[in-house]
Amino acid sequence: MTQHRSESQSGRRMALACVLLALVTLVVYVPALSNGFVNWDDDEYVVENTALQKLDGETFVWAFTEFHSSNWHPLTWLSHAVDWQLFGASAGGHHLVNVLWHALNAALLAWVLWRFTGDAAPSAFVAALFALHPLHVESVAWVTERKDVLSTFFWLGTMLLYLRYVERRGAGRYAWVMLCFAAGLMSKPMLVTLPFVLLLLDFWPLRRFSWTAVLEKLPLIGLAASSSLLTVLAQRAKGSAASLERLGLDERIPHAIVSYARYLGKTLWPAELVTYYPYESNEPYQSWPVLLAIVALLAAVTVGAFLWRGRRPYLLVGWLWYVGTLVPVIGIMQVGTQAIADRYTYVPLTGAFVMLAWTLHELFPQGKGRVALGVVAGVVLLALSLRTVEQIRTWESSTTLWRHNLQAYPEATLAHMMLADAHEAKLRVNAEDIDALNNLGNFYMRKKDYDRAAELYERSIELYPGQVTAYDHLGAVRIRQKRIAEAIELHRIAHERDPSDVGVMINLGAALAQSGELPRAMELWHEVVRLQPDVVQAHLNLGQAYSMAGDLARAEEHFRAALELQPTNERARRGLARIEGGRP
Repeated sequence: MTQHRSESQSGRRMALACVLLALVTLVVYVPALSNGFVNWDDDEYVVENTALQKLDGETFVWAFTEFHSSNWHPLTWLSHAVDWQLFGASAGGHHLVNVLWHALNAALLAWVLWRFTGDAAPSAFVAALFALHPLHVESVAWVTERKDVLSTFFWLGTMLLYLRYVERRGAGRYAWVMLCFAAGLMSKPMLVTLPFVLLLLDFWPLRRFSWTAVLEKLPLIGLAASSSLLTVLAQRAKGSAASLERLGLDERIPHAIVSYARYLGKTLWPAELVTYYPYESNEPYQSWPVLLAIVALLAAVTVGAFLWRGRRPYLLVGWLWYVGTLVPVIGIMQVGTQAIADRYTYVPLTGAFVMLAWTLHELFPQGKGRVALGVVAGVVLLALSLRTVEQIRTWESSTTLWRHNLQAYPEATLAHMMLADAHEAKLRVNAEDIDALNNLGNFYMRKKDYDRAAELYERSIELYPGQVTAYDHLGAVRIRQKRIAEAIELHRIAHERDPSDVGVMINLGAALAQSGELPRAMELWHEVVRLQPDVVQAHLNLGQAYSMAGDLARAEEHFRAALELQPTNERARRGLARIEGGRP
């Protein structure tokens, strides 16, 4: 009787903790409710998808029979259709539903882990990390990623139903496991790894791993195989999957190894989280010394987890959960041109969080150490929450999303194209939007479509003649069009309006140099160095100018200054090489 009452009290306390966690999650994600749709699949998935703008028999048939957007996830489509009936084109309602699913998932994860292990504190900590880590913002703040939050609900539901089946085995209870798993697969096929996670849970904490447990999973594996086949057919039908001819295994395997490490790195230090990581962003980590170090690290964790499987089985289970659930998206089967994606961590990071939480739970079982640990955990969760709020705001609009992306990866071509598309959309709504005019001009400038860029800058000047930016940028266009006199005049106007703008001074100097007024150009570049000594372009221009004038000592001084500020700058290296080559 006493034991039953104690278990009942423990259950009530855990239920309260789950409710509180859900509420905290809702509060943290409130900024998402004021975000709009973005031009990263939201248009194709929701805004312009007429199949979802009604909810009838045709909608159901379409959801279950079409490979729209290279996917087969009928329940996700139907959830979007329900949203459209409730909210129409109001983005806030669609975001609200994503946030509600995420909060529910956080509470459910805490409850499921507690039911499996009986350990309340580490279960709650894992769920709090899941709820508040900024890597998971993409899965929640992006309307298109409804499939993540919806499928994870069914993932956790399948785990709970599986535990119910283990407690009292029977065909009826197993049928519920199958049904919930099938619903998850119809929300997102990434759930194909769930049968293997259930096997891991058989090892720990259920401690019932056996050949019987393996055979139990065969019907689930059959469902996963069927879902995988449908996914491959969907991706091939739309041409989303990269062929081995285009991207061979010799590239994919190192890429996958690096990606495992990058996800862990971003978990520990969630900086520069963006929507689109160019495939090339993995290349700096794929030099042989770095790659071998990563392989050694991953191998050491794997071997250590295996050797400690008896005393600390949660390490092996958590590690294999992390490694295994990433397999479908780690890049062996490459879909799209991204290197990694924050959304791919939504379920896999739970394994890493389990390793951390139960290790701390064992190291600090009770007493003052546990209290201190609780304080530190609270501080960490607060810091993650603040970073999450910051990350949510990058999803406010298409322009904020892609500007943020380009701050981290300025050479990401796709991000430039998406930002240009966002500005085109803004101009369709407001043809006098100065921000859209100037930024779209920049895009066409990079594409070397100078006529179109000039047209946009001229329109910007016509509407807002008191500005500086469009004059400066139009001057840069005129230089490339060999209209030097016009370029000088445009840059002079910009310089008169803002004499402290070093970018304008550099550009005016470049125009003057091309017209033969090199001394005046050098005066401007020296003024830039005086105002801001860390401007690389000014040092490069001065190095080139002094080199042409035969003053090799001054040229070397400025090339070396540029190289100190930017060690990979090839122009500075070539300048120094020419100077060294010209000496006796």
